[in-house]
Amino acid sequence: SGREQALQLVLALELLLTQELRFHVTVHTPYRPLEGFLIHIKTNFAEVAQAEALRKGAEEFLQRALSTDACLLASPAQIALAALLTGASHTSVSIERYIKECLCGDEFKEDMTCLMDTVQNLRKMVKCVELPKAEMVVTIKQHLEQCATHCQALGSPCGLNKRKTAQDDHSDGNMQKKAKLQKDDISSEEEFDLQ
Repeated sequence: SGREQALQLVLALELLLTQELRFHVTVHTPYRPLEGFLIHIKTNFAEVAQAEALRKGAEEFLQRALSTDACLLASPAQIALAALLTGASHTSVSIERYIKECLCGDEFKEDMTCLMDTVQNLRKMVKCVELPKAEMVVTIKQHLEQCATHCQALGSPCGLNKRKTAQDDHSDGNMQKKAKLQKDDISSEEEFDLQ
């Protein structure tokens, strides 16, 4: 049908279009900030003896958060903090004092209130999310396989793009060197003519 062909065409040209536009998508995940928080707790706040016990619940929270708009509504550090608090609520470890003393301090009470509101909203959002059903996971996997097939059919534009960018960067560097050498040659000729 016409609709199916249109969908196939969009899939086929999407990667090529983003490549030609030199469009880059950067996604910042909360996993690194979570690691930073755990390391900071272990090294600077010895009162939380079982910091590693927070990891399992926090990582489960982050996994569920990927199914929400959390990454569009809050910074990765805020999401990681919400994950840390969720991990703490699943264990007997208390980190409220760590947050108040180490992260915010007394002079930032308004910021602390705003931060905790954001964190609580994130926790509510993630708590309400329903994990995708098995049928949906299968559909998504099929869609990803179609994208990979189209990418390969187009000569792997993703890999070509990386090589082309590296070559462009190399040739840009060569062009800059040539321009500098030509400029130096012109200026030395001018000096020679003036003498």
